[in-house]
Amino acid sequence: MNISSEKLLISNQQDEKMAGVFHRAGEKKEVVIVCHGLTGNKDGNFIPRLCDALVKSGVNAFRFDFSGNGQSEGEFKKSTYTKEIEDLKSVVDYFHNKNFRKICIIGTSQGVAICVLEAVKDTRINFVVSVAGVAYPQRFVQRFCGWNNISQEELREKLKKDGFIKYRKRDGRKFNLAKDFFDDIVKYYPINEVKNIKAPSLFIHGDQDDSIDIQESRDMFGAANEPKELFILKGANHIFSDLEKEAGMIKKSIEWIKNVLK
Repeated sequence: MNISSEKLLISNQQDEKMAGVFHRAGEKKEVVIVCHGLTGNKDGNFIPRLCDALVKSGVNAFRFDFSGNGQSEGEFKKSTYTKEIEDLKSVVDYFHNKNFRKICIIGTSQGVAICVLEAVKDTRINFVVSVAGVAYPQRFVQRFCGWNNISQEELREKLKKDGFIKYRKRDGRKFNLAKDFFDDIVKYYPINEVKNIKAPSLFIHGDQDDSIDIQESRDMFGAANEPKELFILKGANHIFSDLEKEAGMIKKSIEWIKNVLK
């Protein structure tokens, strides 16, 4: 098998260059596109190892940074669900124009919501894998207020006054989340849209996830069309930081993907 990887730059609708890595397993015209979550990037957590495992199993994989994240052009403060959905469409367009006829998407955390919302509109997508996914984006506002010990009214006032609010991740990294992000997020309901996806869907979640409630994956699974599968990984947290749990998630993803691609 001819295994290689190459860096790619794909332009979005604003002509910003999005940085990605294409892991080539062979000449088959099928690819799995992997989407990171809020404030994440293509090199974070398990994403590179998932792509390595995919390519070793004979499946092409592509991981990329949404605009304003990682090594991609753009400003993080302009990141919204709407913009990331457009970014994903640009990536799908790229591979479709390269004559890839089986295009599949994997999302993690917020990336799942983006995948679901794009797959509803894009029949070129052959299946969706959700890893610790977001079904209710609006709940992020509630969690954010809880983490920062402020009320939603205080959040609205600060956004109105400053145009952004500081977001401190558990790992210590800090980001400015703009008012546009919060205004945009309330427009989207992946839980209501997942039923409109005609492609097969796999939902994976750890039962020790303290960032996104496992019920969100259960709810999306319940609403999704057949064929579908729900896989609960006991002892796994939001980012599958335990390598044994990560390996279980990757193994299940690949087994399911290989079966769908037969």
